[in-house]
Amino acid sequence: MGDQRRRARRSGRWWLAAVALLVAGCTTVGGTAVIAPYRSPPLGSLASALLRSGAPGVLALSPDGVLVATVDDGRGICLRPLAGGRAPVCVALPITGRHTISAAFSSDGLTLAVGRDVAASGAGAVWLLDTVTGRAQAVPAVKEAGSAPVYLGMVWDHAMAGDDDQAATGADHLLLISNSIQKDGPRTRIVDVDPTSLIPRVVAQATGPYEFQSGYLAAGGPKVIFTVFRGDQLAPNLVVVDLDSGDRKEFGPLGANGTRLIPLAVSPDGRTAVVGSATYQHAGAPRLLDLATGRLTEIPGPTGDFVLASFSPNGAQVAVVSTVGTASSRIAVAPVAGGPARTLVEIPTRPSAAGRLTWSGRDVVGMEAPISPTSAASVVGSIVGWHLSG
Repeated sequence: MGDQRRRARRSGRWWLAAVALLVAGCTTVGGTAVIAPYRSPPLGSLASALLRSGAPGVLALSPDGVLVATVDDGRGICLRPLAGGRAPVCVALPITGRHTISAAFSSDGLTLAVGRDVAASGAGAVWLLDTVTGRAQAVPAVKEAGSAPVYLGMVWDHAMAGDDDQAATGADHLLLISNSIQKDGPRTRIVDVDPTSLIPRVVAQATGPYEFQSGYLAAGGPKVIFTVFRGDQLAPNLVVVDLDSGDRKEFGPLGANGTRLIPLAVSPDGRTAVVGSATYQHAGAPRLLDLATGRLTEIPGPTGDFVLASFSPNGAQVAVVSTVGTASSRIAVAPVAGGPARTLVEIPTRPSAAGRLTWSGRDVVGMEAPISPTSAASVVGSIVGWHLSG
């Protein structure tokens, strides 16, 4: 399974190597262009500039901070420049109605994944949109699921240092959770989609016949994690799947009694995750989870209830958005190895806990938020992310 997945990464992606050099920045050594390694901004001098959008219905911010993806009930999905200057590029997709729409950029910014009703209890469809040409293609169903695609979760598996196939080409793959009806009951599968071939490949089992998706999903490097409910317990289990080997590890409920573990982000090397622990009262600050042992440790510094989190591209730092009072949020950056966090800014809004936080190689921290098309016109983008410097 791992060899198949690595071959899928290579297939048709060689042409992205040149693009990746331009997007990531490059240097010249002995006449040969190489990708400059990413370095985290030093916390002592770290600063942030707010990125704002006046457009309504903002779904996601591009990795370079130049574009926002928006949903428009009359025009479909639109790519709009953050600072204006040119007309938006809109693609008509069948997204009308009351279904929730979500979107996420690949780390090279060349592809936008768009999901309609991609939720644990939904019947989701997914499209991949080329951000240069505006062409959109529907992701087909995996063969075992039937004629109509039904996807329950969606997240990009970003290129990581140490993965020669992905790192050399910048070739992200899209990971989906797909339903699967078997003789012993419904199951779900993890599906890997290469944006070039658009062929969905089942790479691992996600849930068994008596387990149910919670809707929380995160990925990094070779690992994808999610929580599942069992019929015989209240708190969910945590599942860790190695995408290269197909190995699946399931932890029982982690944390205090009655705690629902919420996966927020996975480090680029796939060893550590940031998770929240949602209780009946306050969610509390997020913690680091060792994916090999299930050990939870505190992240010194961040306060308030968790909302979103993301690792830096090299995994050395983690950005956390947490709540302040009843209507505000705070973004802080902390070193993963330990040490004090640095609070960057407070904002007079609370991002959707159903969204995601991203941290690109351009040091653009962006927010993704699912939106219902019927309410998109009233959801004005305003603050959509931050540009870090230091």
